[in-house]
Amino acid sequence: MLKDEEIIRMFKRQHGSWTTGAGKQRTNTKDCFAFYAGDFMSYTDRLQFADGRGKKKTTLVQFNRVKPYVNSVRGFMAQNRQKADYSATHPNDDMSELYSQYMNSYKDHCRELAHANQVETQQDGDMLICGYGAVETELSYGEGFASTNPNGQMIMGRIDPEKVYWDWHSRAPNLMDARFCGYQMAYELKEALLLFDDSVPDDFEVNIVDGSGNKVYYKRGGTYNKIQELYDVQTEGGHEDMVRVWFHQWYEIENYYRAENPLQHLQDPEQKFFALTRMQEIAAEQDDPNDIYALRITDSIISCDKATRDKLIEFFDGMVPLEFERFKRKVFYKAVLSGNTVFKKYRTLCQEGFTLKFKTGDYDNSNKMWTGMVNSLRDPALYYNKGLTELLWVIASQAKGGVLVERGAVDDIADFEARWAQTDGVAIVEDGAISGNKIKPKKEGYQPTGIEELLSAASESLPEVSGIDKAFLGSSENKLQTAALHRQIIKQVTSTLATYFDSIYLYQMEWSRLVIPFFKVLAENNAESLFPTNDEDGERIYLRLSKDNMVDEYNVHLVPAPEAETQKEQMGETLQSLAGELLGNPNPQLQAAGIETLIAAINIMAIDFKDRRNIIRALRPEQGQITPQQVEAMQNQIKQLTSQAMQAKVGGMMAKQHLDMMKGAEIVSNIKLKNADRSLRSAQAKQTNVETQLLRERPISHESVEVNA
Repeated sequence: MLKDEEIIRMFKRQHGSWTTGAGKQRTNTKDCFAFYAGDFMSYTDRLQFADGRGKKKTTLVQFNRVKPYVNSVRGFMAQNRQKADYSATHPNDDMSELYSQYMNSYKDHCRELAHANQVETQQDGDMLICGYGAVETELSYGEGFASTNPNGQMIMGRIDPEKVYWDWHSRAPNLMDARFCGYQMAYELKEALLLFDDSVPDDFEVNIVDGSGNKVYYKRGGTYNKIQELYDVQTEGGHEDMVRVWFHQWYEIENYYRAENPLQHLQDPEQKFFALTRMQEIAAEQDDPNDIYALRITDSIISCDKATRDKLIEFFDGMVPLEFERFKRKVFYKAVLSGNTVFKKYRTLCQEGFTLKFKTGDYDNSNKMWTGMVNSLRDPALYYNKGLTELLWVIASQAKGGVLVERGAVDDIADFEARWAQTDGVAIVEDGAISGNKIKPKKEGYQPTGIEELLSAASESLPEVSGIDKAFLGSSENKLQTAALHRQIIKQVTSTLATYFDSIYLYQMEWSRLVIPFFKVLAENNAESLFPTNDEDGERIYLRLSKDNMVDEYNVHLVPAPEAETQKEQMGETLQSLAGELLGNPNPQLQAAGIETLIAAINIMAIDFKDRRNIIRALRPEQGQITPQQVEAMQNQIKQLTSQAMQAKVGGMMAKQHLDMMKGAEIVSNIKLKNADRSLRSAQAKQTNVETQLLRERPISHESVEVNA
């Protein structure tokens, strides 16, 4: 672990490289969010005209045609969200299924408490708008976080795209090759002093503005009160006591070592017993026994760090030759800092990657920045609003209506103006005024050609540049469009936007691996508490939280989890069709599978819960409502199978080693008995020698002894 001074220097260097290289990225982010909000104020080629007083004005008609496209795709992503399904790595199929169901139930519970779906929907919107979105996942035990649960909870939060940064040289999807990343958070000083232990006001950075309104970045910390007195104004954001804190993450390359387990080469049971005992002691001395690179004495190939390797070499020297091979690994760290103060630094709980997870869009290699849908929609939206503005200006500024009149053509000009405006009125003029062309209509306004074509071209370019058909937005000129054609349009849109959907898939896989250690820590700190879940029939039940119900490793795969009623209806129709084919088969096993398939279709139907439960009970007459006693029995079964699982996991070598341990213990006991017997004989011999010596020094006299019966 780096020292505080080294972390500060590293942070300033890495964040400085981002600040230097990401100028276009930050500008693009601001512009894209402005377009999404319908604010085109950055458009410089606006219309200028003079009002009646000769004062110049500018105007631009702003129709927000960008937001519907972004929102339609974001809504589609939310409705067709996939969810991670954990599959426990266990040789026993029944145990694997129990462990998997338990972990998936607890995962759903934690995601619901953290509002994960809503946070990830915001992240999807950021990715579509500016090309990237970030979400931080942490436990409430860390610095800068507060909990609503006394035993802790998992927290997820969307990070403002303008507050996040990363390795500027990263090019992989979702920034998987980034060497560092982080974000900044703003706190009120009073709140910051409570969230960060042992902190004082001088520890924090402050963004302030001087008397002229210019921002002054005071990054060295310093005395907080003196800063306020120096500039005598409010800090950024309109608050007098706002400070900012950085959450910086990085990884370091460290060595680790692998070798064959030396216990496999020991033949003497007594020697193997003592070696096994010593290896258990060395394994217990590791900094993090739960690390995937930590020493595990049951593995045939052991892994360890340098300190553990040196202890093993020293112990097995002359007993078994140990040949370690050196490899490289990434070790992920996190630091919470502000100014020149590091509040906390630690190795992250999960070593699968950063806790700050990204979703990225398309990468613009020429401008070295990530882009989203808004980048392609900006120009058509600008030209459409520009064309509409020009058209309105032509209509408003060109002369229309009215006449040109000579002074002698009309006797009463006021009466003439009043009658001319009336379609059924009679306007009397002087003789010869009409024949002499003294009254003429004004020349009709000239409208430039091509404005309508410009508007039409700009409007049609929106779906073309985005790849989104208007039917995807819910509007279609074809009133006879079939459902099959609509599904085909949706597939075409998802194919066009494959980059964004691939980013979501990658994010969900990485996030699911990230939170596995979080769940184990929460289970340990919330032991014996209850959490809700649903049984196979959709009824609410409660399971008891325990770390014993979780295994060390899980495989992750994604399964569809549609939320839209139309998607559920389509899936339900597919399952019903499959169930009908299975039920029509004379094979009893296939008929049973058909019943289960039909139950799966019923579970996702939009029907009342009671009706759904009654239908399922009718299909399963032998199964009743799940009782608390059955839940308790399942918990006992899990504990019992857990014990069996640990015995099965040891298997092979460990079973043999256990037998050798018993033999070794017997040998040790025999040795101890022999030593005790030897000590006894030695003590008896010493006693005999003492008695002999006493006899020599004091001869025995003849004395009579009376024995009373």
